[in-house]
Amino acid sequence: MESRNKKDYFSQRECEACVKHIKDCYHDYIFKTIEEGGASRERHYIRPCKFHTALLANTDFVLEVLSHLQKDEIDYIFSALVDYTIPRDSETRSNQEVRHPVLSDFNISEATREELIKRHSIKRYQLVAGLVAYGGCTRLMKHLLQFGLNVRQKDVSGNTILHLLVDISEDKPQHALKMYEIVMTSLPDDAARKGLASELNSQMKTALDLACSRWLPEMMYALFNTRGVYKYLVAHTATHNYFYYDITEYEYRKFNRGLTPLHHLSVVPEKQLKRLQRFQLLQKEPFATWIQELFHACKNVTRSWFVGWTMTVISYMAGLFYVVKKDASHAEAVNIIIIFGAALGALSDAFTISSTIPYYKLIVYNIRQVILLNLMIAIMNQRMVELVDQKKSLVGIAQLAINIFAEDRLIYSQQTFGRSARAKEKYLVKKDGKSFLCTAEPCC
Repeated sequence: MESRNKKDYFSQRECEACVKHIKDCYHDYIFKTIEEGGASRERHYIRPCKFHTALLANTDFVLEVLSHLQKDEIDYIFSALVDYTIPRDSETRSNQEVRHPVLSDFNISEATREELIKRHSIKRYQLVAGLVAYGGCTRLMKHLLQFGLNVRQKDVSGNTILHLLVDISEDKPQHALKMYEIVMTSLPDDAARKGLASELNSQMKTALDLACSRWLPEMMYALFNTRGVYKYLVAHTATHNYFYYDITEYEYRKFNRGLTPLHHLSVVPEKQLKRLQRFQLLQKEPFATWIQELFHACKNVTRSWFVGWTMTVISYMAGLFYVVKKDASHAEAVNIIIIFGAALGALSDAFTISSTIPYYKLIVYNIRQVILLNLMIAIMNQRMVELVDQKKSLVGIAQLAINIFAEDRLIYSQQTFGRSARAKEKYLVKKDGKSFLCTAEPCC
């Protein structure tokens, strides 16, 4: 019964009706453009129709519809953003927001509706490319690219197809990776690929920023290892290929309080830790070399910082004893000095709050681990097995958090006293006035 309903819904008659609907919408758009003086609008919208439902469920229906459209009409339906609001009550003029193209067509049968929703959870993508990517049909994506689908288009939130692929990868990482490869391969050159990857959304985030902030290792790795975007071949030998990863953008943005991928990794929540461990992101490039060189560059800084912190505590305690022993006049001056020093320390902590959070998380984790250790035999055996499996990644993330904390403190101190804040250049390779992180990978 369900297959018959679905077949009727995507029948030849429905295809002709869909073609007519798109042509009518295109003509209305042209008339409105002429009435407004002939200036083309940056964005235009269309109500969800069977065409958008078919993007998720029926490739042949989509191709059949496109075969009956002219080039201008195809460009129109590809560039039109899907408007998920439909009129509900003409008297109150209130609108009902529809969160899925399948739900927007009241002519669809309930059986077909349930089947489609079961296959595709509710997503509200305005881009045609986003709906195709979420549907997971690589054949349809390739056909639409041949028809002239523009992958540089943005929705109202400034998201490109790459931002949407990051969102898709949270639930369907393999679908997202396949679509990412198709999209990047369709672009003509490295400059176009780099331009697309560098696009910012309304939150001023690139696709890589979004993947890092949501701790999605698959897309982080895919974006960083795209040739011509962040990864460049330096030399090819019989046994190894030598690459450099251009992380200059992140190194310099950091000094303006931008967060690097390593900052996000240092505060990864435990629920994402298992996924990170399974993908082994910390052992893959460029993260393995990046973390290793960060540890090397910050080793002495970390030691000197802890020594300085210890001396500060000793001096503070000595000052307190001095206040107790001396007269009131000296005590008042020392009190002012201590309060001023404490205020500077509090200001420093406020500027590095993003790096101090991991310490509190580690303290809570260690306390919880002790409790779980006592309850292991009784009720928490399986939980402890999971913690042991995640131990390697957890230790690496803890070390990463400590070194980032020390590096942030060093940068803040150097900026405060007017010295150079480029603490990481010691391990970056210089080329043409820029710094690059170099790695070597075995040849396949």
